[in-house]
Amino acid sequence: WINQNLDSVQLSPPTPLPGSDFYDSMKEQGRILTEDWSLYDCQHVVMRPKHISPYKLQKTIIEMYKDFYSLKNSLKRLIKYPNRKTAAGILVYHHVFRGMNKVINSPQTQSHLEFLKSVS
Repeated sequence: WINQNLDSVQLSPPTPLPGSDFYDSMKEQGRILTEDWSLYDCQHVVMRPKHISPYKLQKTIIEMYKDFYSLKNSLKRLIKYPNRKTAAGILVYHHVFRGMNKVINSPQTQSHLEFLKSVS
C-alpha cells in the first residue's frame, strides 16, 4: 500500500518514552531492552514486542525502508506522482547522497542489531 500511495515514509517501532505510562508499563513488565537514550529516536527497537523478536522487528523495518526507497520504486514514484520535484528530490537524496543507507549502515545501527540478536 505504501509503495502505491505515498512518496515518503517514516517507519517507527513502538518506542516507550521515559516518563510516560507506556514506558512505566514496559519497565514493570521487564520489556525495556536498553536505557541508552541515544537509541530512543523512534528508529531503534528498544523494547521487547510480544509477538516478534526485537531483532526480527528491527530487520523488518530496515527491509521495508530498503524496499520503499529502492531505485525501482523511487523511479515509479517519479513517473507516477504529480509532484515530480518532490519525488526527484527524494530519489536524489536516497540514491545520490545515500540518505537511508547512511542510517541503515551506520555503526550505531549495526551495533544495535548485534545487541538485539543477543537478546532475542
